[in-house]
Amino acid sequence: MNRVTFRDSSDGKTVTATFHLPGIPKEDVHISFQPDRLIVTWQTVKVTESQEGDRLVRERREKNYIRTLHLPDGTRFEEVKATMDSRNLLLTYPKMRPSQLVPIT
Repeated sequence: MNRVTFRDSSDGKTVTATFHLPGIPKEDVHISFQPDRLIVTWQTVKVTESQEGDRLVRERREKNYIRTLHLPDGTRFEEVKATMDSRNLLLTYPKMRPSQLVPIT
């Protein structure tokens, strides 16, 4: 199961989302930036072969995944950082700012 964990930076200004993607090549992971969100997609493909009598049976299973992360208003492309190793994709982006409450008088 692919999972995502979130961690705030020590200064409270950014969030790091860690996508646990063991065995998924970097080339199969795609990140799309939109003004208010990041869209992360990847796919897994599993091919199995078996012999049934004089026939070779080949099965192909594909699974497509998509995750959407909402970004604070005004986030610029340059503020989003992405790195990936053999097991994890790390996305760092600005933290949402708390809404301003206006007192009613």
